[in-house]
Amino acid sequence: MRKFIPLKKLLLKKSLRIPLIIAAGLVLIIGILSFIFFVRSPVLVVTDLSFAAVYGENRLRRQIQRSSLSLFRRVLPVIVAEGASEDIVVFAINEASSRPFCVIFPLRFVSAARLFGLQRPGVPAIILEGRNIADIDDLVPRGTFFRFRTDTEADFYAAGRFASILKGEQDGKTAVFLNEHFQNNERQVFRQAFVSNGRTADVQFFSSLEEVTDFSGISCAVIAGAGADIFGRRVDFPVILFSWLSPEMTPTSVVVIFNDSPWVQTVPAVRMAASGIKNGEIASKILILSSRIADNGVLRRLRSR
Repeated sequence: MRKFIPLKKLLLKKSLRIPLIIAAGLVLIIGILSFIFFVRSPVLVVTDLSFAAVYGENRLRRQIQRSSLSLFRRVLPVIVAEGASEDIVVFAINEASSRPFCVIFPLRFVSAARLFGLQRPGVPAIILEGRNIADIDDLVPRGTFFRFRTDTEADFYAAGRFASILKGEQDGKTAVFLNEHFQNNERQVFRQAFVSNGRTADVQFFSSLEEVTDFSGISCAVIAGAGADIFGRRVDFPVILFSWLSPEMTPTSVVVIFNDSPWVQTVPAVRMAASGIKNGEIASKILILSSRIADNGVLRRLRSR
């Protein structure tokens, strides 16, 4: 005699089976995606031990993870000793991966990039020039290598806007310290952004701290490659800093950081290279240190960029 299963029990079994099927499907999808992620050729980024120390190891690890997820392929650091020869750098690259998707070289490794390009012309070599203004065409001819530099004009427009917000209604000047990598164009866009935000153009540009005669008249400062020794003084005004330095290592007067390190430029550089773009500019990543800004109104305006 056939035994009938009660309808309630049958429905219960089916209700349990569906979540199991969904869970199994999710596990399968995750497994497939993980397999694809790990078998795809990686992006290699050349760096050295001193950079890792300044940038911060935990910060570097988080940035690598974010870049890997964004590109959906592994991003691997190739860490070499300070001052390693181009032969050693290329050897380290070949040891890291036999089939990289591309290799990223910060400007200080331009000689190694050239040697790598000669030895492995089939692998895209990307050179991140940063804020360099020197001519390097003889080492890495345009069209042969992918070359991207920091969009300093975009950075300085943003910095001018931030400086005007941080200065607020205070008296005093905004002091901008620049090194030789910044030209008149950056000064002009800084002034333009500063004035367009409703402030008078009380901005002074310096190439060194020695040029400043009255520190009491400063209401905001921008440190971009020069004037870092100002932190040896008592700084009671907000500072915008152009630096790769880990935020934890900066003085509390620093409230905004412009970071154009190779690690924050990796994802846009790889995407442009993959699209066939040989030359381009990449804006810095802007970090607003909100815990150091007491005025919520100022913080909201900074974030509304």
